Amino acid sequence: MFARAAAIASVPAMREGTALDAIDSRIIHCKGALARLKELERVVKLLTDSMAGNTASRTIIPLTSYVLALCQGPLFGLSATLRKRYELLSQMRLVKLTEVTAAASSGPVDLWSRWPADDEDADSVKNKFYDEELHGRILEHLLHTTRNCYSLYQKRYKLLLAERDACRTGETQEWNDLYSLAVDDFIAPSEITLGLELAVLITDRDTDTADMAYQKLNIQVLSKLLEYFNSVAMPTINQYYAELQRAVRNKGMNQNNILTSLPFWAHTLHRIFAMLLRAKYLLDIIQSVLRLAYLPNKIHLSHPTVHLASPNLYLFRNTLERLDEICCGSTVLSARVTEYISPFLQQGVTHRLTYDKVVHLYKEAVRPTVSSLTEAIELMSNLVKTWEESCSQDHISRLQTLSANGGNILDAVEQKFLTDKSLYEEDQKRKEELKRSSAANSNSTKQNGSPQRRPSNRSATNTNSPLRQQALANGEKRVSTAPLVRRRSLSLQRGSPSPDFDNSKRSNSLQFDSSTNQMLLQSSVREALSRYRSRRANTERPLSTPPGAFPYNTFASSMVDEESRHIARLSLTDGNMPAARKATNMILEYEDTSRESSITGYCNYQTDANQVLAGPHLSASFSSVPPIKKVRFIGVPPPTEDEDPKPKRKGWYKKPAVLHYPTPSQSMIQKNKLRHEGYVFRTSLREQQREKHQQPGRRFAAFLDHVKDTNTLSNQKAAKIKAKLTR
Repeated sequence: MFARAAAIASVPAMREGTALDAIDSRIIHCKGALARLKELERVVKLLTDSMAGNTASRTIIPLTSYVLALCQGPLFGLSATLRKRYELLSQMRLVKLTEVTAAASSGPVDLWSRWPADDEDADSVKNKFYDEELHGRILEHLLHTTRNCYSLYQKRYKLLLAERDACRTGETQEWNDLYSLAVDDFIAPSEITLGLELAVLITDRDTDTADMAYQKLNIQVLSKLLEYFNSVAMPTINQYYAELQRAVRNKGMNQNNILTSLPFWAHTLHRIFAMLLRAKYLLDIIQSVLRLAYLPNKIHLSHPTVHLASPNLYLFRNTLERLDEICCGSTVLSARVTEYISPFLQQGVTHRLTYDKVVHLYKEAVRPTVSSLTEAIELMSNLVKTWEESCSQDHISRLQTLSANGGNILDAVEQKFLTDKSLYEEDQKRKEELKRSSAANSNSTKQNGSPQRRPSNRSATNTNSPLRQQALANGEKRVSTAPLVRRRSLSLQRGSPSPDFDNSKRSNSLQFDSSTNQMLLQSSVREALSRYRSRRANTERPLSTPPGAFPYNTFASSMVDEESRHIARLSLTDGNMPAARKATNMILEYEDTSRESSITGYCNYQTDANQVLAGPHLSASFSSVPPIKKVRFIGVPPPTEDEDPKPKRKGWYKKPAVLHYPTPSQSMIQKNKLRHEGYVFRTSLREQQREKHQQPGRRFAAFLDHVKDTNTLSNQKAAKIKAKLTR
């Protein structure tokens, strides 16, 4: 019971976000439409004013057809009559100017886009394209239709706000302002402003309206729109898409922390809906622009001379097939995203902000929509590249050279198609192999972890020195040491790796059994023996004694008592062998360190020091034990599944880690302040106080002088005790 209560208490409460209902979805759509209509009215006014100063020698004609394409989407879907008028204006046809009046309604809006049968006759489209009077009247009718639609949206917006305020009386004005700020970056109508740049200047009617000029004008318009999509529209969508992708893939984090890491996390569902609505507008605009550019120039783009100009003919033919499906068929680029966002506008639909809901929307709606938008922009880019290259002067020169040499254009096109197809397939295979290899490398890295560093075999001492050469000549076993760096603690010096005997068994690196203590004791005896021999030999024997005349065995038997020699000859086979292997490498490193210190300490008597290092029988019993890797003790590992199994009964929870290792209370920490080892075992302080005062009771009083407590009550009690003891 207590474990379950502690587990529930340890789980952080999920901060409440804002649910997305039909009223919020309609408000977002209505606010976006109002902003677009307001900007469209401003743009149309400026374009109309620019035509007022036209003269016979200088004429500015706005590209009204492309301006109307920027209004594509569910903008005029509030009224069927206004939607029909917009379709007629897109065909460069005049409409009625009567006011459309309708009762204010907060119901759902038709989001589906429809395209009328456009005129595919190049001459007819071209004549309307440069008709100054027709463009002026179309702009006038568009302005009237825009104002009419704006008034209807205003009535709808007021009604939606009234319904929201009636349903949510507890919401404050600050919360509503934050809600509006959360979706502003997706409903800003920045693409409508591009209409101010879509105009053509006519100075010479014959030259500026020729076929080549018409082709270049379409290329310039597509390039301008493509630049806008890549630099303005897509960065906002890609940024939020990357944030959602990062949040969905962070499965190991707390779900509360994942959601709160998103911008305007409380309105995550509102931002997702606004982003999907913005993507629908962009997809409809791209399809409308492609229809305007491709249908009148379909025959020209299918000509072999244009195919020769393509960077990759196989890819360009696939692009033309896709354009036929989009512009001539029944394909709608925004059909999928429309199916996703239409249910958000239905009455009575409410979506709660949960992590699972965000993941579902990301996988089912956001990711496919962004992918479709990226493919549409890439399709436009492929068309612009080939079309622009076909109008370049270099391509025209190559065609002239080919015709002058008597070459056949059709044969050159077929040869180019076969070559480009093989190159395209090889490039796709290379990309697939690179993708598979990168995925395999990432998986292997996750499974294997970081590669382990192998210990270095370089010696820290100079092997060319006389001491080292004579030690090696006398049969000393060389021990691998660390590189020439600052010596670290013995627990951090790594040795050769050894097989893992039992990884499932938990162990404590601070536990030393009898065999380990036995090895440490033997090492201490050998070190003391070596130092004693060196000191006795350096003080009693003259410097002229030859190296071979030193009575090593006699000296060892006479100076070491029987008990020390018995300890030094103890075998390691009586102890625990895994523990012995665990401490062997530490002993070898300890011997190497002591030998180096003895060499540097007695450098004036190199002969005697080398004689001490050359004793082979002192380390003979340790050479057969393989060294193993040492680790630093970092604490007891968490319980395994066998030690702390997961409960199988419904409603039971595992004991939290805080109950396994509870933190000490503050009272216990304060109580242990007077028991620190630094104060209890300061014998030098006691001796000084005894000699100074010659009073036995002053030892405890002097000890209390060094104890400082910040608690006032403790100071008072300590002062009373001190006064009683010093009387």
